[in-house]
Amino acid sequence: MKHNPGADAKPRCPRCRLHLELCICGQAPAFGLATKAVVIMHYAEERRKSNSGRLAGLVLKNSEIFLRGLRDGTVTPVPSEKYPNPLVLFPGAGSQELNAKFLSAIPRPITLILADGNWNQAGHMIKREPLMKEAIKVHLPPGAPTRYRLRNPQEADGRICTFEALSRALGIIEGPEVERRLSEFFYLWVSRSLKMRGLSDDI
Repeated sequence: MKHNPGADAKPRCPRCRLHLELCICGQAPAFGLATKAVVIMHYAEERRKSNSGRLAGLVLKNSEIFLRGLRDGTVTPVPSEKYPNPLVLFPGAGSQELNAKFLSAIPRPITLILADGNWNQAGHMIKREPLMKEAIKVHLPPGAPTRYRLRNPQEADGRICTFEALSRALGIIEGPEVERRLSEFFYLWVSRSLKMRGLSDDI
């Protein structure tokens, strides 16, 4: 993907990582949902301006983001009453489809956990992170292709980025209006990220 060398010189918002004139923080919906979202982010992702997982902290009051893999031993969450009824969003062996029938048997409120990293990093998190190991594994129903265009190559094999997955999962758990507003915010972020790179912002 073509890179604009001058883009890195401009000051950025520390939260959305966009140039200040393109900042979208003031347009972020502020949801106070019953569902708690927990993003466990690989430390390498925290430095990447294309990371979508951090957006959870902008839009969800009931959310937490933890970094995994730092040498200083930053603590990641362990099972406790603070994280009721945990579900980890990760396809694979033993994973169940997240849908209305499945949710009818799950107590509320739910803790929705997402691994934020590449496929291998996410797989290691699922095996090693205490909160993820204890959680029921779920996956999304088939859906639309990703609209995330900030990395090359784009997500393959039907995979979507962290914030897209979060939006779709919350749409199933909390309702379609939540998904609609989160998706609109995500598309705005992608569009302005592309514009910042001097690329077409038509997604």
